[in-house]
Amino acid sequence: MKRNASKQSKLGKRQILLGTLDGDWQGLVSNEHEILWCNTGPWLPRMRGDNEVVDYYLRKEGLKIKEARECYTVKVEVGDIGDGLLPGSPLRFFDLYEEDATWCFSEEDTSYLSKVLKSNDRSNRPDHLESAKKFLLSHGMYLPELSKTSDHDKQLFFKKAERIRKEKGNPELKGRNKKLCLEAPKEEFEKCKELVVRDEDTKQKIKYEEQNLKDCGEDKLCKKAVRQAIKAYKSIRNEIKEKLKQFTSYEVQS
Repeated sequence: MKRNASKQSKLGKRQILLGTLDGDWQGLVSNEHEILWCNTGPWLPRMRGDNEVVDYYLRKEGLKIKEARECYTVKVEVGDIGDGLLPGSPLRFFDLYEEDATWCFSEEDTSYLSKVLKSNDRSNRPDHLESAKKFLLSHGMYLPELSKTSDHDKQLFFKKAERIRKEKGNPELKGRNKKLCLEAPKEEFEKCKELVVRDEDTKQKIKYEEQNLKDCGEDKLCKKAVRQAIKAYKSIRNEIKEKLKQFTSYEVQS
């Protein structure tokens, strides 16, 4: 309804906040239509638009999507363990963006929901809140309260998120030097990544040649050629190792 509403209508001008802990609802957000996902838990960022949802799926699931609603289409390939859905399950089992042809709102439901969304009346009930408070307190339970996120918590989140974003977004980073690149500044990351990827590639070539050496049997010329190749590759790895030393200082500082 919000996506199809006229820009000049009450609903078209209204910002929609999806207050939920259900992560699957993140696929419904839209910067264009001012629809945001908001969680009441301690998970940052608490309010998420398109960019934040795309970043979330990269960091948490290692999935690269371009817009929020794509989280449903990729789940067709990877499945959803939490919902008990295997890879290859029909899109309609994941998709919350388009209304399902079978499990959908009735005309009565749609009419009522449309009326609520177009209304300017307050939809919350303070009397219900007070009733809930009295019930909890009468049973000796504490009221659920969530403290404000501190600047320290925010800094920890942003630092951890940047590291995970690098790691999930660059699966080709492997081996002993992977950590160096993850700790390196943004402006040095690509340079470090290139060296590490090259080092891992050279490492695999050495393993390949070592197998060739075994296959040479008693052939002296074959052994000599393969050993020269191995020596050359090891020399390349030593050069790379020296170039990577510049990044060790970042790791120590961090």
